Amino acid sequence: MKFTQNYFEAYMPVWRDIFFNRCKWNPNTPKNVLEIGSFEGLSTCWIMSQLLENKDSNLICIDTFEGGNEQGDSINMDNVRDKFYKNIAETNRLESIRVLEEKSDIALLMLIHENNVKFDFIYIDGSHMAVDVLTDLILSFRLLKIGGLCICDDYYWTAEIDNFDLDKSPKMAIDAFSSIYSKRIGFMPIVNTQFAFIRKL
Repeated sequence: MKFTQNYFEAYMPVWRDIFFNRCKWNPNTPKNVLEIGSFEGLSTCWIMSQLLENKDSNLICIDTFEGGNEQGDSINMDNVRDKFYKNIAETNRLESIRVLEEKSDIALLMLIHENNVKFDFIYIDGSHMAVDVLTDLILSFRLLKIGGLCICDDYYWTAEIDNFDLDKSPKMAIDAFSSIYSKRIGFMPIVNTQFAFIRKL
């Protein structure tokens, strides 16, 4: 597997603690996972290898592979799609992975309309614009099982662009969602991390 960015690697120990120590996740039982924002597939491959060992488990990935404001000009998106597919092919689990190359709101509405799957875990790391993150949270929450876990990435992220506004980062959306759904969610506080860990009650 080849990745030009390995930022997810630093958070693997945190995820292992969350899933295996705190959530008692059993990778040998069938699970359904949804990932919004896959990039080159580093987190995708980790999820497949660590969380979805059962052959009846499934992972759905949503990504346009076109990038967004969070990538800026420093990352060449031209080859990201090809790298993603080459990397996930090395998991030898392609039959368990479904990729929706759509904007997340369209893909999520499609999954809601299909009404044939609920997810044990949803990872949100797509567009970092507040309105997009809020949309992803609200729509994906409908697809999350009771007791399911949702992880939102980049809570403290700020874009390196001129005239930065808070509505160009996930924090405002996550805070708004947390207020609106306060009676239906529980937080798993983890210090020194950029993730928001949310359990559906």
